[in-house]
Order: sequence, then structure tokens, then C-alpha cells
Amino acid sequence: VQFDRLHAGAIDAFPKMSQWDRRAAQSQIESLIDTQIGVVRRLIETGKTAEEFLSERSGRAANLTANLKSLGLGKQWSFSKFSLAADHVRKFLN
Repeated sequence: VQFDRLHAGAIDAFPKMSQWDRRAAQSQIESLIDTQIGVVRRLIETGKTAEEFLSERSGRAANLTANLKSLGLGKQWSFSKFSLAADHVRKFLN
């Protein structure tokens, strides 16, 4: 779900961010990790595989990809873009 890409992009952008944006971005990263842990727990509890989980969300996955592309994450990073991307990912997973 592109966690690694979001995390790497945020970390790469850290030197360009203000102190408060760095702290807020770190909080967003921690929140995404917590969300990912929650998904893994749900999969373990229900006995579902990651493939089943993603298959159930295939339509939402296309929307997530489109939303992330629309932010232009491969180009200029900003805290605002990262926050929006993190929100899209959380909505996809929940």
C-alpha cells in the first residue's frame, strides 16, 4: 500500500521542513505504522491473508492509487501532501 514510499519520501523531505513540520510528519508516520499493525492484527484474528484483504478492497485500491498520483508524490514533497497521502492510506485500510 506504498507505506515504504510514503515513509521514504517524508524522511527525504525532513531536512527541508520546519521543526514543527518534522515533528508533525513523524507523528503521521507513527500513526501509519500503528494503522498497519492494526491491520496485521485483524488479519491474524480473522485468519485472512494479505491478498484476501487487498482483494476485498480492490476498488478502493484503485482510488487510493489515483489519489496518491494526484498529489504528485514523486515530485516535490511537502508536509501538506504527506498528510493528505497518509489520510488516504488510513481510509483505505480502515
